[in-house]
Amino acid sequence: MNLLSPARLSVVAAVLLPIVVFSAEPAKPYEDQDGWRMLQRALPVALKGNPKAIRDCFLASYLRASSPYLGGEDCEAISSGLSEILFRSGDKRFCEALALERPEVIAAVKLWIRNSPGFYRVGAPFRKLSMDDYPRTKKLLDAAPDTDFPYSENSPRRAPLLKHLEEKNNG
Repeated sequence: MNLLSPARLSVVAAVLLPIVVFSAEPAKPYEDQDGWRMLQRALPVALKGNPKAIRDCFLASYLRASSPYLGGEDCEAISSGLSEILFRSGDKRFCEALALERPEVIAAVKLWIRNSPGFYRVGAPFRKLSMDDYPRTKKLLDAAPDTDFPYSENSPRRAPLLKHLEEKNNG
């Protein structure tokens, strides 16, 4: 009996290939993506505790905060996605993963987490986010610098056209 026969190898490959493909981590470099798409790709894997995917979600928050354009659903998705990762992974694990990031990435996560009222999940009630439930993460975010991201409404680096339109609408 030959254990390495072509028929047996093809069966093993047919069984292992879908496992490798469907459990793969997000692979596309974050520089080529916008924050929302990056988050949508990484979030399902991050919610399972994958450290690479959690990092991708942190980087997605930084990318989106660095954009000078208004947002809508994409901003809500990042805010609620980070909240859900914090809730599911727990204070210790989330804080340990975030502490490995550069200060500007931590500041971006701070921007989104602090603006998050919580998150929804299909078939589940709304989960309110209270930072008092996550003392380690709260301490890390409190220590993060207050960065002037272009996304922020008061930022002088916000897109000039948006500033002009806001002045026109308000004036």
